[in-house]
Amino acid sequence: MMKKLILLIAVTTLVGCGKKAPQTQPNTKTRPVPAGPASAELSTLEKKHPDAFINSMGMVFRPVPGTEVQFCIWETRVKDYKAYAEANTGVDDNWKRPIRNSPFTQTDMHPVVMVNWNDAQAFCAWL
Repeated sequence: MMKKLILLIAVTTLVGCGKKAPQTQPNTKTRPVPAGPASAELSTLEKKHPDAFINSMGMVFRPVPGTEVQFCIWETRVKDYKAYAEANTGVDDNWKRPIRNSPFTQTDMHPVVMVNWNDAQAFCAWL
């Protein structure tokens, strides 16, 4: 059974992979989880969220009661989108540009911004 995933991109754009999304195969590629901090972090996430789906990038998806929908527990982070952009050609690179007049430096743990609609849909399908 394929579960539906809905991602919150940045803070205000809701992206869904539902019936109107292009027919794509789910991303079945596995990414090795290195020993050390990354594997310890995944183990901690699994214990903290036993009813959640945790993908190979460590993104935690919680089910929405009464539906087949799952939401990620945080916005799509820079590091999540970066993995997609590095694995695919033709992705618009606006997301790499620094935010003008920002009072902080964006890190891999901040929500990704400056992603166009088509790339956001492609990211969702890639998951």
